[in-house]
Formats: sequence, C-alpha cells, structure tokens
Amino acid sequence: MRNIFWLALFCYFLFWKWMTSAVASNVSPGMGMIEIQINAGTPNVPSYRVVSASNSTPAVFRGFIESVNENNITIEKSVDPTDPSILIDPFESGIWGTIQARAKVLTLDDNGSITSFEIIHKGNGYRGKPLVFIDPPTDVNGSFLECRTAYAQAEWNSSSGEIYGLNIIDPGLGYETPPKITIDGGPAFLRKIENESNSSGVFFEIVSNSEDCLEINSSFLENPSNFLEPGNLIEVIPTHTVGSLFGFSETQLRADLNWSIADWVYFVTEPNDQTVNASDYIPIFNNGSSWRAVENPEVDYSNRAILPYESFIIARRNDSNLTINLHGIAQSSPTLWEIPEFGSSKLVGNPYPSDVMLSDLISNHSITEDNSPATDDMWLANPNPDIADNVQVLSSSVWKTYWNDGANLHVSENAQISARSGSGIGGSLRPSDFSMASGVIMDASNDNGDSVVITSPSHGLKTGFHVTISGALGRMTNEIKNQVDVSGNEVPDGEGLIIPSSINGVWKIKNTTTDTIELEDISSNSDFFYDGNATWSTGSPGAGYDSNVTLSILSENGKGAHAIGIVENGSINSISLISGGLLYLTAPKIIVHNGGWKSLTSGNAPIGNVTIPAGTGILLIRNHPHGTRNQILVGRNLNF
Repeated sequence: MRNIFWLALFCYFLFWKWMTSAVASNVSPGMGMIEIQINAGTPNVPSYRVVSASNSTPAVFRGFIESVNENNITIEKSVDPTDPSILIDPFESGIWGTIQARAKVLTLDDNGSITSFEIIHKGNGYRGKPLVFIDPPTDVNGSFLECRTAYAQAEWNSSSGEIYGLNIIDPGLGYETPPKITIDGGPAFLRKIENESNSSGVFFEIVSNSEDCLEINSSFLENPSNFLEPGNLIEVIPTHTVGSLFGFSETQLRADLNWSIADWVYFVTEPNDQTVNASDYIPIFNNGSSWRAVENPEVDYSNRAILPYESFIIARRNDSNLTINLHGIAQSSPTLWEIPEFGSSKLVGNPYPSDVMLSDLISNHSITEDNSPATDDMWLANPNPDIADNVQVLSSSVWKTYWNDGANLHVSENAQISARSGSGIGGSLRPSDFSMASGVIMDASNDNGDSVVITSPSHGLKTGFHVTISGALGRMTNEIKNQVDVSGNEVPDGEGLIIPSSINGVWKIKNTTTDTIELEDISSNSDFFYDGNATWSTGSPGAGYDSNVTLSILSENGKGAHAIGIVENGSINSISLISGGLLYLTAPKIIVHNGGWKSLTSGNAPIGNVTIPAGTGILLIRNHPHGTRNQILVGRNLNF
C-alpha cells in the first residue's frame, strides 16, 4: 500500500512538472488589436508616425532550463502524462531561426474537402520537417461526418532546407471557404519569465534549435549564463516579420511598383552600421507582392524580423487618412528594451496596451548620473542634453528631444497622495482636498451598524477621503457582540480569540471629530485589541526627493486641475495647486511623477511628463561615453 502511495505521488509530481512546462501562470499576455491613425500626406511631404507592433502571437512554449553551455540552452523534457516513463522532446528540430514557408489552399470540392493547394514560398533554413496547421471548418457545431479538419505534412528537402510540397493526409470536410494553412517556423525569441529575478524579461534571438536545445544569439549580451541558469522558467515567442505584419501581396499600406508613389516604412540600421545621418534609416515599400528597399529594389525585406518591442516609422505618401490595424500581444508585466551603444540610436516601442508616461517606462532603477565604464548598461542622466542619453518623440513630422537631468534620481520611498472630491466652487479642487497623512489607531467601535468609529487623537483628516486601515487586530465576537473562542463559544471579555479585524482595508470617511474618524459602509467582527500596530494612512510624503514633483490628477469627470508637490528635507511637504479645475465630483486618482525629464523647448523648467501612446514608439540616442548595447527594464513603475 505504501509503495502505491509513493508511486501515485511521484506520478503527480511528474504531471505537475509537465503542466508547468506547458503553462506558466505568472505570464498571460492577451491577444489584441490596436488601431493606428496616420494622417494623409504626399510623396513630397509625407505624414510620419512611429509605430510599434509588439509580439505576433502568444508564447508557443514555456518550460524550464536544464543546462546552459555558452550559447546553447538545453530545455528540460516533459513527461508523457499517460506514461511517466516516456520523456517528450519540447521542440520539432530545426524550426526556429528560419525563413517561414507559406502555402494556401486553392480549391475545394462539393463536399468542402481540399483538392489543391499552392506553395507560395518554400522558406529557407529548415533543419527538420516543420508541422503544418490547417484551420478547422467554420461550422464548428457540425457533426464529425459533416465537418472535419484537414491534416497535412510538409515535404522537406534536407539539402536545401526548403519546403517543396505538402502531403495532404486528410483533405477535411465541410469547408465553405479555403482554410488558412500555417507552416511552422520563422524568427523567434527566448524570453526569461522568472518574476523574482532582476533579469526577468531578458530576451535572446533564437538562431536554431534541436529537439531539446535552443541556440541563441548573445552578441550584445555576452555570457548568457549571467542571465540564464538551470531551473529558470523561459518561453519561446515567435515574432513578426515585415510581411507577416503588413502583408505580402495584400497590405494595409499603399503598394505600387513605382516606389515614388507607394507608402514607405523606415527601419533603423544596426548600431554598428550607423553613421549618424539620414543613411541610418532604411526605407522600404511594397511593390504588390513583396517588400523591397527603396534605394535597392533587388533587396527583399519581406522576411526581415521585427525584434521584440522594436518600432518603425510609417511614411504616409497618399492624400487620404489611413487607419491600420495591428494584431499582437498586450504585454501585462514589466519587460525590457534593447538600448544601443554609444553614438548609436534605436527605435523602440511602447510594449503595453495603454498610453504610458515616459517616466513610468524608463524608471529610476535604470538611470544613472555616473558616466564611467561601471554603468555601461544604464541610461545616463545629466543637466546637459549633449551629455545625457536622449529620447526623441516624433510629433507632427518633427522630432522633439527629451532627457533626464538627474532630479529625484535617488528617491528611497515613493510618495503616495490621495484626494477627495472637489470641495471648491463647481467641484474644483482645493489644497485641503489632498492628503498624505498617517497615524496610529488607539481604539475602534464594534456596534451593530454600517459604520465604525476609530480613535486617533488629532488626526487632521476630513470627510470624503478614503483611508487605508492595516495591522488592526481584535477579539472575535458573535452576532450579539459577545466575545467567542475558536469554536464559537461565548467567553468572558478579554478571552476571545484574537483575529485580524475586518476593519482592515480601504474605507471612505463619513464623519470626523478632532480625535475620531467614522468609516462608511463597514461593520466590525471583533472588539479592538490594542498592540500599537494598527495604523491608518491616506498616503506618504516619501523620502529621498531633491526637487519638486509634478502630479497627474486623473478623473472620470473632472478636468483642468494642475498641481505640484513641494519638496522640503527630502519629502513632499505640501501641495501647490496651480489650478483647481472643475467638476471633480468623485475622488480623483493622484500620480506622483519623480520628474527629471526636460525638453529642448522648455528651457530650464521641468516638463510635466511625456506620454507614449499605445502602439507607438520613440527613438533612443545613446550619449553615454561607455554605453554598450544592452537591455534595460521598462515598466517597473506601472501597476499591472
């Protein structure tokens, strides 16, 4: 019996490892689409837009690293859940790092079965036979006899590395229109997804693969073992090519055999090839069947991989406005940008599905004022824009330059500020509508009602704020407010079971006196137990600030309010309200921006912030004299 128990436990462990290899709960980006608006232009005066597409599909594999040997990453094999003695290879050999083959169905018979197909592109670089996927019939509710998904195998030439045909094993049944055929392969990246690691999010291009090993390109991140080690959880993410994103023979942009009429897409050249002039940007156009270089139409860019979070410039050269739809993955956790070496630039994109402030993307954790070789992997701040690393944002066909001057770079505790609805005329905000206070709770009521009164002498709070209660304990009581033990039996006062109090949480203040705060829509489950650890707060003034900060005031209905946090002795001491705005009928959300960002057009005055819309990008220019091509964490300041 004992042997059966241990065998069952062992099988459960193997099954768990197989499941976690297939699915990782700590990353679950979702597929989505974003619309990008591009204004009309002309061949002589194009309209420009920096665009970012993110990744093309969700991760196709998640698993654990078994070993790291230079650029070769061996992945743990998974266990066949039906037979724990069988280990399953994680990959089809020779698929990644290839030029993906393409095929399409040409004709169907009267039964909706595939009768003919065409290989559109044979692909290249396949070191093994790829899998073939054919979409199922659209009538998913039909029976097996009425609808059946077609199945095919690739015919692979091992000498040329090309796909020369398809072997239709099952032509399927019930197709109303020719289904889509997808042949496995193409460019892909390995990405580390260890949440607790400082290098979580680091990515490497996959050069090739065997059944259980990924060969990666680590040319700009030397020694992969500094970032990847046995036991790390990784994922494999296919990425867009120019053709897969924009289309080959059919594209959302204007195509034409004459490059002077077509829309153009610009990519920045590799840092090693840059000369800091217009030649750093390569324009390409669609000639009706493929993407070609404007300056050398013989060069085909259709299979050019778009790196993770890389952006590009679309030049609209047609006299009508354009809306393009980009399909990709909505990133939901902090990730990384690739930054260039000294004297080079890089177009990068906002990888998140919403507008993001520049200061929330490049966080203080990635910025330094030290320009020595010791900080070659960080973003350089300096009051002088010619010394600092620069960010350029394209606006109305003009590049605007921003840089970080080092202000508030050493904040040790981020300030938090809360607000209540506007108490001024017309719902305008007043200085008394902001709070970042805290205090100790001495007592709390436990009555049968829908409010709780807490005691905190000289608290200074006002009605309408939301306050956070934490650390409160109490002796558990029953419905008639008598103390009870762990079994629910009534006991004398002072002997009830000590439990975390139900007043812990965030509550709106209903009424106040000098020493008490009445909380709205709350009831207590215990008699308050004082141990000095119960506290309330509406925020924190922070620590480590060296200059005033800008506040963003976000509201569903209010508008027009502007405020600055005044810093004294390293903390925010008060709120300077520049404008109270109007119609703040509900409590707005306050975001504290550490600042430090300046613009060439703002003189010595700090700018409020720069917004990077979803689906767009910016140009990074590296002035750090020892800066190396590297990756920095972005989005650490965001709340996901």
